[in-house]
Amino acid sequence: MADNYGSSKYAQSLRSEECFPDPFCDMASTHMPEDLSSVLRWSEFLWNSHGTYREAMERIFSYFLTDVEIVDEEASEDEKDKYTDFLRDDLDIYNILYQVAGDYFCYGNEFTSLLLPFRRSVMCPKCGLDIPLKEFMTNGAFESRWENFTFLGNCPKCRTQGPWRHNDARDPSGTPVVSTGPEGIRFIALGGVVGAHRPSPWTELGGPPPVPADASFCDR
Repeated sequence: MADNYGSSKYAQSLRSEECFPDPFCDMASTHMPEDLSSVLRWSEFLWNSHGTYREAMERIFSYFLTDVEIVDEEASEDEKDKYTDFLRDDLDIYNILYQVAGDYFCYGNEFTSLLLPFRRSVMCPKCGLDIPLKEFMTNGAFESRWENFTFLGNCPKCRTQGPWRHNDARDPSGTPVVSTGPEGIRFIALGGVVGAHRPSPWTELGGPPPVPADASFCDR
């Protein structure tokens, strides 16, 4: 016969044949987040759901976002103006600080990284022909391919076949500050798995989780 308790842990405790259900298995305990990622998602949900509270907090931290001032006494006025223009116009420091403060008030943490953008090109080792990597890999005239971690292709200028050297140059038009948010990182509890951990073969997002290298000391 069906009952009206449901299938949750709380309902199972009510359905139990014991005279007194577990006093610590209440409704609130069954809805508490069980990991840090869930805590951050709940924080984001509450931050976006309560607009009055969010706007009040935004007004508070916006009060402290004042004008940029270079206070180095050894810097000349030209140097101060140079870095002030860079922070204000190129980097858009006000918008970045506003986003950082919003994340801190929402999550209690911040997930901003400094990234130096660059442009990659490949160069013929004989004649020095420099081609953007995207054009080198998509243009059939180079007959390009990737083998053994090396760019291979044919140079249409000097007719040289073989490996090409890659060249990385700074990209001043890119955004050096990247905010990934909690979705862009992966949390691994230290001590959650016993043993030393081998690093993942790739360090970017989506790599496999760490694997214990040796847990034999647990038996000692």
